[in-house]
Amino acid sequence: MQRYATITEPLHCVYKFDYDKYSGTFDLEDDNSPVGEVNRHKFYGWHTATLILLGLALLTSFVSICLGMCSCCYGSLSLVFTAITLLTTFLSAVAEGIFFFYSHRADNRFIKGIVGTYEQRVGLAFFLQMAAAFFHFLSFLVAMVSTYFSFASSKDSQENYSLQRSSRTNVTNIGR
Repeated sequence: MQRYATITEPLHCVYKFDYDKYSGTFDLEDDNSPVGEVNRHKFYGWHTATLILLGLALLTSFVSICLGMCSCCYGSLSLVFTAITLLTTFLSAVAEGIFFFYSHRADNRFIKGIVGTYEQRVGLAFFLQMAAAFFHFLSFLVAMVSTYFSFASSKDSQENYSLQRSSRTNVTNIGR
């Protein structure tokens, strides 16, 4: 499969698994060959770890939204909501840290091309994920405050429904 271009039609794509024409094996020496190009686009373990952590953060954020809607009615769910929001913040921050650390290593950051060496930079998605992790942290702080008020007001709410309190505020008892 050595057809790269003909006189009548231009080359549109290259078969990436190109065999060495002399020995019939993959040429692993040349970085500019199609095999070298394939080696630059491998899916490493840190890619998998980042995607798994971001998927778990997305799942826990969905669960925390569902629990947050129910925590208005049930005060005990606000504690679970706060814990899951903290877990979401942790997963999101760890995924961001893993991606930042490994994307700035020299073997991942610089790409050797045919003409020169190119530097890869983090894009908009990195900064959006950083903002998402920050907002997860803010929602955790708000959830902590609301959990505190939920448990602090639950002591007072028991007094509002007590028999002694209702008898004092009864209209017939005002004149006594």
